[in-house]
Amino acid sequence: MQNENEADRVMWGEVVGDNGFHVMAYDVPSALPWTRGENPFLVTVRGDDADEISTLWQKLSEGSTVVRPLEAAQ
Repeated sequence: MQNENEADRVMWGEVVGDNGFHVMAYDVPSALPWTRGENPFLVTVRGDDADEISTLWQKLSEGSTVVRPLEAAQ
């Protein structure tokens, strides 16, 4: 750990809903260089129903800046 002020911060997390929907996120700690698009954060969602995933993504993204639209992993 390079910055003691980040000791209690979460770098990676996952939440799983009762309906099987998963949302996971990763954030870049201050010790790593960050340039938009080169070392970005990651948000991933999983579920069984594409329409439900799209609806939940819309709700999650309200009031946020979306850098890339929701799309299937390649």
